[in-house]
Amino acid sequence: MSTIPTPPPFPPNPLATQTYDQWENDTIKGYLSVQPDPTVPDSPAQIAQNRQLARRYKARMDLIVNNFAVLLQNRHDLKLADTLSEAKWKRYVLLARLFPINDLPTEILSNILRYVVWSTKDASESTLRRLQVTWVCHHWREMAIADQTLWNTIWFRDLPPYERSFNFFHRAGTAALDIRFNEDKRFLATGDAQYKLTGERMEKILDVIMTKVDQIRMLILVIDSWPPVLALFDRLRNSPRVPKWLERVEIHRTGRPYIWPGPDLPSPEFIAGTSLCAGNAPALHFLCLNGVHVNWNTSPMVNLTTLDLRRMPMSVGMTLQRFRDVLRASPKLKKLSLDGAGPFRPKDWNFSMVLPPIDLPDLTTALFGDFSMTYAIYAISNIHAPNVRDLSLVNMTGEDYGLFCKFMVGRFPNVVVLTMYTLQVEDTPQNTRYMVQWLMSMPLVQYLRVAALGQHMFYPFMMDGRYHLRDDFPLMLTPAQKAEIDAKYPREKIFPRLATLEFQHVDTDMIVNFGIGRRTVVGCPLKKIYINAVWMLHITATDRMKLFSISPVFICRSGNATPEEEKLYEIYSFGVAG
Repeated sequence: MSTIPTPPPFPPNPLATQTYDQWENDTIKGYLSVQPDPTVPDSPAQIAQNRQLARRYKARMDLIVNNFAVLLQNRHDLKLADTLSEAKWKRYVLLARLFPINDLPTEILSNILRYVVWSTKDASESTLRRLQVTWVCHHWREMAIADQTLWNTIWFRDLPPYERSFNFFHRAGTAALDIRFNEDKRFLATGDAQYKLTGERMEKILDVIMTKVDQIRMLILVIDSWPPVLALFDRLRNSPRVPKWLERVEIHRTGRPYIWPGPDLPSPEFIAGTSLCAGNAPALHFLCLNGVHVNWNTSPMVNLTTLDLRRMPMSVGMTLQRFRDVLRASPKLKKLSLDGAGPFRPKDWNFSMVLPPIDLPDLTTALFGDFSMTYAIYAISNIHAPNVRDLSLVNMTGEDYGLFCKFMVGRFPNVVVLTMYTLQVEDTPQNTRYMVQWLMSMPLVQYLRVAALGQHMFYPFMMDGRYHLRDDFPLMLTPAQKAEIDAKYPREKIFPRLATLEFQHVDTDMIVNFGIGRRTVVGCPLKKIYINAVWMLHITATDRMKLFSISPVFICRSGNATPEEEKLYEIYSFGVAG
């Protein structure tokens, strides 16, 4: 079959908002996605014709690539870009028809099918791919079903009686199991009870999967209410078999963020007494609890690489002593996230009661958020993590966090990616000094992510740090004092390596002024600006032109690392643990 269907209309994705590689990849995938399903093998004459066409497209690609500089110089030359991508996708189709894939050894073809299944953007697509490879032919179906590793990731999101998920579960055989539960989004949107994962339905699922509890490697539950959470906790606590392979546990209760037992649920004291896995999960190293809590003293919390606690009332948090014991017992901890959750703080605590910090030399990713200013200092003062590379401060608002900035000076000197979402610092000369001193103590920052910051929060990034090197320098310098400091100290640039800015929920003019200041005042111009895809909807064409005047602008999506972030992760060997 040598005829190739006409592609759909050219997608309206201007190169101005993507790198060329991103644009080309999306375009080729779009074209390939509308190709018809495979048919019977071509005749020898059609095979010869396809080979000739493939050579022609390769020649066309070589001709364009040899003039690639033109494309790079003119990022809006969509016609040339489309010609290249068209040649590529048509050649891909022809080569796929020419290749005798079923002649490959079984182990090689099995490996190819694994790439097909797991090289997907999300779990939904992966589930569909696994089904699709069994529909191609009898040979592929037999091979796919026999490969246990294709089925061991199971997402209980289908409707009762969960036939698809249970089929995956049985096909997984003796392989390690990665299991995820969550309610269908249609329930959250419509309230239709057939989509809700109730406690009773959770019990029926657990009746099956707990037969292989000692094969479970990962458990993720994303749910709105308490009953399914309590059912899972109860089964894990009372299982006669030890979950010896269990490495990762994530429990996200997305409903009201604090304790709400409800009239038909156990008391908060009962919930707090729940021991995770009866304290016996020898391989557990990744623990995330969001909107739920456990008995901290009897739950397995040693040798963790990730500790992620979110949205818990402090009254059910672990004691400070237990928190410090967990940190000591996890010397290889790589990620620590405390977001509206952390150790209980006694009412009589004050700054004079700070204890010696626990050394965490391998901690590279840290997030702190939804804390009062005093509690933030209380929690962070317990750790010494000089090798943190990725630092996030989120939702610190409702009071002045100026003293918190002073506290942070020198604590994380090796940060390269800094996130500041809704950090409230009042606009005072003293706070400006605290901000400048804190920023100066992180000279390696190359990637800055901001959201919901006031205009005055951008000023410290343009200042000369030498005027704030010492606390005894006057906050308001006279010309003579300024000249004396100039003569004695060299200029101190804030974030001299900063190259990339990502923003959302910030007025465009603030970002433009920031970019101009970094270029003209600091002498360190931005190389790229990323705008969150959702926030991009709020950016007018005029605003986009303003941004382009200071730096190339690209779109990014929440949860997806940009190419610059990925490069930093690779260079500095950090990222999401687990």
